[in-house]
Amino acid sequence: MRRCFLLINLLTLLCLLPCHAQDVADDSIVSSEYTFLMQARGQELTGICMVSIAPDGNLTGTIVNEFGIKAFDFLINRGKVRLVNVMKPLDKWYIKKVLRKDFGFAFRHIPQGKDTTEKKQRITFPDNGEIIVDNDKYKIHYVFTPIAVSDETDQ
Repeated sequence: MRRCFLLINLLTLLCLLPCHAQDVADDSIVSSEYTFLMQARGQELTGICMVSIAPDGNLTGTIVNEFGIKAFDFLINRGKVRLVNVMKPLDKWYIKKVLRKDFGFAFRHIPQGKDTTEKKQRITFPDNGEIIVDNDKYKIHYVFTPIAVSDETDQ
């Protein structure tokens, strides 16, 4: 079991490396990493959210849980959100519809960095650096916490 867990962690790290290698090769692509928490109806999904923003404004992202299993990928092109590679428990039309709306709302307002409420969706930026998105209609709570990437090497 321990060997399997170490292998999963290694694979997760290898998945993160191409994102940083791409940043070095092409400075025009901006990437961000967040720890991710989604709570809905007593269930929660935790993991990492990795997002890349192209110069034309198109956004590509993925949600990976703590074991390295991909929950889903999302693409935002001109405000339209598309979910791809959705894991089986979330691959239902009504769940994907809510996720599309919530992620579209969140990533439309994250660059602005100010608290906003639209209809039954709310985004807040507390002083601790977290980004909190709430869907009051379906009682879904998302927390994005930026991951600080350190350039210092351990000695």
